[in-house]
Amino acid sequence: MMSDNRIVYAELMGQQYPMCLTVSADALIVEEFGSMQEMWAALKGEHAADVVDAYVGFSAILLEGGRDRVNTLAKLQGEAPALPPVFNLRENWGILTKPELEGLTNAALRAFVAGRSRTVEAVPPKKARSHAVSLNTAWYLYYGRQFGMTRAEVLSCPVGELRDMIACLQISNGAEPVVYGDVDDLAAIR
Repeated sequence: MMSDNRIVYAELMGQQYPMCLTVSADALIVEEFGSMQEMWAALKGEHAADVVDAYVGFSAILLEGGRDRVNTLAKLQGEAPALPPVFNLRENWGILTKPELEGLTNAALRAFVAGRSRTVEAVPPKKARSHAVSLNTAWYLYYGRQFGMTRAEVLSCPVGELRDMIACLQISNGAEPVVYGDVDDLAAIR
């Protein structure tokens, strides 16, 4: 198994399948559900069949993202990816056991959180704040190219990781880093 803190593994049919919220998976979620808000609404739906469909779609996208991420990382390291056979979740979810389905939904939610997690944030200079832009696939590709990444590398990159790199770029260009606390704050907690 490839080690990457933004990849979460789900056990299906006795095999470990990687799941990751990549830039490409992020775009597919918006394409399938309309928006992130609509995705969350679907996952919390009132009708069990609709909720199952939403989780199957959500999980299938993250499985595809995990596979892309592992393939890209292996290629960058000059290795062959160690992946189980492709599992078409949309067509075969009915053969999974209840524990596998529960594990899959849990892994999908953890993969979503891990993929969006950030370790670096920046506050743009005041003059730039009025020009706020919503990041989408085109912007991620633009920034990724600025970092020397190929299209495949950008699309298989976890959203949070790319946003961390963008924040680092902003800080190197004069933005202020966001600081949530320091050692003195921790000492005061006692």
